[in-house]
Amino acid sequence: MAGDINMCTNPEFVRRADSEPPRVTLEGEPVTALVDLGGFAEQVLVHENNLVRLDQSIPHEIACVLGCGILAGAGAVLNAAKVHEGATVAVYGCGGLGLAAIQAAVLAGASQIIAVDVTGDKLASALEIGATDTINSAETDPVASIRELVGGADFVFDFVGRAEVTKQAYESVGRAGELCIIGLTKPGATLEIAIDAQAVWNQVRIRPVFNGSTNFLRDVPKFVGLYHEGRFNLDNVVSRTISLEEVNDAYASMHDHVGRTVVTFP
Repeated sequence: MAGDINMCTNPEFVRRADSEPPRVTLEGEPVTALVDLGGFAEQVLVHENNLVRLDQSIPHEIACVLGCGILAGAGAVLNAAKVHEGATVAVYGCGGLGLAAIQAAVLAGASQIIAVDVTGDKLASALEIGATDTINSAETDPVASIRELVGGADFVFDFVGRAEVTKQAYESVGRAGELCIIGLTKPGATLEIAIDAQAVWNQVRIRPVFNGSTNFLRDVPKFVGLYHEGRFNLDNVVSRTISLEEVNDAYASMHDHVGRTVVTFP
């Protein structure tokens, strides 16, 4: 579809062919980039097609989270599901992506936004940015709770990446609603659902979403603008900044931080 650059069928276009010399080498050996992005390096070589210009100023340590986390979460709500005003929304997993989705649901005018997680700090953050209700799924059956609150949500977003959670998310969708699956499970995981008369009657749609169905040339500047207008809070998304030398320690303590960890360079 026009403008859906995330659906490009030839993402390898920006790569060097196997017959061509590598763009970057280290002591004569080729250096490759994980998923064509790389990371944990002081310099990167980027194809011009992967660059976006920002006309409004924004701190680099905040702007960098727009590249994936914010767009993947908020984009699932605004671009893929196209949540409408007055809709009811449930978000499974309130890490960086889930919190971005909650803010996007507020922007879309959702009437009720239910945050589901097993961590109290994340649920508290969800309330601060616009969730109307929270469910600790380690203590309460989230499916029963969501059905009690809204009778099944119009839109449910699964950011967790565990098959059993995806099943709960599916069962939390109301009639003619939609489940968006963003979290990646381990290879080989499956979702088992009944395909019976009730399933046909319910008409629940299941939509896998890659990177928020994002057109980054359009969406990155848009969210920078929303940030400057005070309509999208990016300041509390970054919970700490570290140096490149602290990366291993940061991985070891990831669960102690609700927001994103950003590597900064002098």
